[in-house]
Amino acid sequence: MSRILKITFVIIASLTLTISTGLNVNAATSEKYSYNISNTESSEILRYVATCPYSSNGKHLMGGKGNGFAYYGNTNELRITGTASQCFYCNLILITQNNPFQVPQPVFGNWAIKAVDDPVTTRVIIRTYDFGYSGTHNDSFSMGFEFKHSYKMGFTN
Repeated sequence: MSRILKITFVIIASLTLTISTGLNVNAATSEKYSYNISNTESSEILRYVATCPYSSNGKHLMGGKGNGFAYYGNTNELRITGTASQCFYCNLILITQNNPFQVPQPVFGNWAIKAVDDPVTTRVIIRTYDFGYSGTHNDSFSMGFEFKHSYKMGFTN
């Protein structure tokens, strides 16, 4: 009986170490791709993690959605007119000043993001406080995205 208890204890301890190590690695990976966004409307700093929680490699797999328009909050202030894309896995919407589907891929320039529950069609309009700028392909924000043409991903909208 004591041998069974010892074996059970060893198995539980091993699983606990394995799971806690995995959580630490994921937390470190998320920190690498995190981005602070200041919300001037409420005077707080939001922490946006550019990793996709449903993707196997942590990157958002973005499909093109055509023209995108990003308004600042609930105002009529249009901040970005550009290219809209949406994550195939988590439905995050990204609107960039430059078209990330071009080859060679330009930098994002000004960008806006918004998390939504459902897929969108073309001509995307969002209202958000989450704006930023990316002038390189190697910053922690832009590295969290991959871009594929919608027809290659099975989007029908």
